[in-house]
Formats: sequence, structure tokens, C-alpha cells
Amino acid sequence: MQFAEWTYPLRKFDDIYYTIERIVYGKGELKGFTTEDIYNNLRDKRFFNDVQDLNRYLLENGRKYKIRKIDDAWERYY
Repeated sequence: MQFAEWTYPLRKFDDIYYTIERIVYGKGELKGFTTEDIYNNLRDKRFFNDVQDLNRYLLENGRKYKIRKIDDAWERYY
């Protein structure tokens, strides 16, 4: 179990990052996806209790994932 606890932050980052990538490349646009889109496509939903919890996390850590909030949707920047 100690190994799983050590990899938890990395698994959380990877799950969110690659979920955003799948959404962006699937739509073909860098903007217009919502927190609910991200939450519904996460592989491991244990990281967050609900959509609002994920939204708070993304607002605090958006730079890490290269996204920013515009109105009610997110935009990917490089």
C-alpha cells in the first residue's frame, strides 16, 4: 500500500491532464469544455467528491494543467 500512496499525486495529475487532452482533441477546439465534462470523463472519480470539488481544485491549480476559466467554460492554452 505504501507504493500506491506515494503515486497518488502523480495518478491524480495524469488522470486530469489526459482527460483534458482527450476532451480537447476529441472536440478539435481548445475551449468550450466544462468542469462537468472533465469530471464525467475521469477514469478515477475517487479523487473528487463531486463536480464542485473538482472545479475548486482546477481554479487553484489551473496553471499546472494549462487551462483557464472563461465565463462558465475552460480554455486550454500553451
